Amino acid sequence: MNKNLKQQDILKSINAQSQKKWLIILILCVFFGSLYGGYIYFFKDKKTMISYITISPSKGNIASFVNATGTLEPLNEVQIGSQISGIVSKIYIDTNDEVKKGQLLAKIDDKKILQELSRNQAQLKSAEAKLTSLQSAIKDKQWQYQRLQKLYKQSKGKFPSFAEVQSAQVAYEIAQSDILAQKAIIEEIKTNIKSTQIDLENTMITSPIDGIVLVRSIDEGQTVAASFSAPELFKLAQNLQEMKLIVKIAESDIGKIKIGQEVHFSVDAYPEKTFYAKVNKINYASSITDNIVSYEVSINVANPELLLRPGM
Repeated sequence: MNKNLKQQDILKSINAQSQKKWLIILILCVFFGSLYGGYIYFFKDKKTMISYITISPSKGNIASFVNATGTLEPLNEVQIGSQISGIVSKIYIDTNDEVKKGQLLAKIDDKKILQELSRNQAQLKSAEAKLTSLQSAIKDKQWQYQRLQKLYKQSKGKFPSFAEVQSAQVAYEIAQSDILAQKAIIEEIKTNIKSTQIDLENTMITSPIDGIVLVRSIDEGQTVAASFSAPELFKLAQNLQEMKLIVKIAESDIGKIKIGQEVHFSVDAYPEKTFYAKVNKINYASSITDNIVSYEVSINVANPELLLRPGM
């Protein structure tokens, strides 16, 4: 009986050791399996885990862009001034008004000029009357000189005296000189009248072109002083439906710009709208700003809807 008990104890001991051994093996398998899985996840080449998107090849254009900023200007902008000084008596237009060539824009007070014109015309009448008087007087002096000269020849120098003939000749020549001088005075007065008439015409400020008034720099009652230079009264743009965009292109990019190239640009007023234009002119002259050499490029812009304005 004791022998059977020992055998049972031995079997239990063997079974316990066997179970313990297999448990250790299982734990080791789980441990090494975890290590291998971690190695595969963290350290193994992941190329097999990357997915790809494929597309069919196609042909397209490669574009090179040059970015620059610039300012919009009218194609033809005219500054209108005054050639005479005076007080602005009347203004007939305002900014944004459309005007036609020859249309009256403003008028400068013409009272002084009219007074000057009247004075010159009165002087002309007086000078012409004096010329008439001199022309009548010269006929008498001419007759006197010719009569004495004839008598002197007929009398063979006996009557009248040579001194009397000479005196009559001098009086006749002086009368001729007086007439020439008076005619010169008349011409001078006529010139003054023409000059005054031109000043009178210049009191009316008219438009030299068909266009739109961009700037009005004067008000009624304001004094215009044109002594040294013609003051600017108005600024007109001939046609805002066609404008030009002036941009500065850096030296490094100017070689990419060609006349006729298409240009895309936008303005702050319409950030979501793209405008199209073409290069019109590339200046050869350069300018330097902050040690950067740049060249001015002019771009023609169509503006049929008048969305674009000078200065944008």
